[in-house]
Amino acid sequence: MQSNELKLFEYHIWANNKVFDRLLELPDGIYNQKVESVFESLSAVVSHMYTTDILWLGLISGDSNEEVWEAAGQAWKEVKGKSAEQTKELYNTLGEQYKEMISKRDKSLHLKHPKFGELDTTMLELVQHVVNHGTYHRGNITAMLRQMGYAGVSTDYIFYLYDLK
Repeated sequence: MQSNELKLFEYHIWANNKVFDRLLELPDGIYNQKVESVFESLSAVVSHMYTTDILWLGLISGDSNEEVWEAAGQAWKEVKGKSAEQTKELYNTLGEQYKEMISKRDKSLHLKHPKFGELDTTMLELVQHVVNHGTYHRGNITAMLRQMGYAGVSTDYIFYLYDLK
């Protein structure tokens, strides 16, 4: 039986793929087009999401804060300037890494943050945070698409559940 953490992360992968599929349907140039919004472009939102997911994977894996921030910096360089299709491929690889980590990692975790201190938490709570962060920014993408005159795509959890049927 699939764990709650893994099922929740599968939703995150599904929702991101829905967004990428929509982005890939758009005319050339829209992905990098400048827009006056929370982020300067759709690609900037996606790059932020990818970098943050890399950061949290490192924390879940037990990497030190220094290692995590170094990996996030490398991820930013890696994703910056990539096409939507290339970034989707990076995300698919990252999703597999998350699923492997979620499957094998202890369910209770201890985090040490230089500013916020120490935190005893669970894998489920951290996966929920990653998914919530993604949901928030997928909403940014939908708003930006509408602002640019394009329809977004629905990534509500209930639609994921219906797709599982």
